[in-house]
Amino acid sequence: MCKEKLTTPDEMLYRQVNPNWMRGGVVTKQLFFPTPKDQGQLSLDRSSKTVPSNSPKWSYDLYTSRLNPQTGENLKSEGIYGITVAECNTVALPEQGITGFEVIDDPRSDIDPPNPAHVFIDFCSFINELDKAVEERKISKTRRKERIEEAADKLTLLAKARGWLLNKPEDISDRINT
Repeated sequence: MCKEKLTTPDEMLYRQVNPNWMRGGVVTKQLFFPTPKDQGQLSLDRSSKTVPSNSPKWSYDLYTSRLNPQTGENLKSEGIYGITVAECNTVALPEQGITGFEVIDDPRSDIDPPNPAHVFIDFCSFINELDKAVEERKISKTRRKERIEEAADKLTLLAKARGWLLNKPEDISDRINT
């Protein structure tokens, strides 16, 4: 089945903040740094597919209701940052031939609970080009990592400029008081 590229430029995408990505109360560039487990597909949720629409709380609650297969505990999130489709599409790294990252619709029915809002930022072609350059000895493995960090930095700065869309400590107390 072909996956669809998102084309609505102002659609907000929600990114969960892993507690390990925080340093001194500030989110690090790890927010948008693909790890090997991501396989070049950095997960987010589409705001238009949350219930109700445009609800970071829905995204947070769905994510934290899932169990970590290694520990059997609920997944953890410090909250949510957001980035738009247009911002992903315009992150440019000209020296690497990157004129933007595509966002791909990827509803997940294979996880519990299912996530109809799941999308990913496609880092695959970027990472494949860097791997090819390392293989051809055009760049070092260190430079490969630095270039991925540059892309992650740019995406993170865009999200941080907007600020938290949902911050766990405030929202937990709101839920306790209701």
